[in-house]
Amino acid sequence: MLRYFYNYPNNNSSFLIKLASIINIEINNEKIWAVGSLVLTPKFHGDYPPAKEAKFDEIAHSFAKKVEKEGIVYASFDEIQQILQDTQYVREGVFICLPRLVDRSFQFFPLADVEDVEEIQHPLALVEIRVIDGDIFEVLIKDLSFEEEIRNKIDKLIEN
Repeated sequence: MLRYFYNYPNNNSSFLIKLASIINIEINNEKIWAVGSLVLTPKFHGDYPPAKEAKFDEIAHSFAKKVEKEGIVYASFDEIQQILQDTQYVREGVFICLPRLVDRSFQFFPLADVEDVEEIQHPLALVEIRVIDGDIFEVLIKDLSFEEEIRNKIDKLIEN
């Protein structure tokens, strides 16, 4: 397991985008992301004008409500990236990278704060990212041959 402490928990969405991007590139087979236990704060786009001319999509807010209602939501990496771009910070969440053809069970409810921190929650998961308290990022990788490569890339990301 890789564990990182992020110094700016109230602005961690860009770090999470970069972290997920590294994993998305390294795990080069067809994949889908499962998201659960999500608590986030969307970016503030300003007040609505009195004439209600402006309309915001509220992508992050809508997605968080969907996760809250359903317990788990499956999304592509592009969708995850779009959601995180509309997010100020993620306080808690679990992002699980699965093979695209895996059965999408809606009876599976992943948690960010688990008792056995060394265990991936889904038996077919390729990678699991947990965000705890906005500043702790745990990355669990099923194929240990990828772990060192991913660790090196994340370390370079943190140095910059």
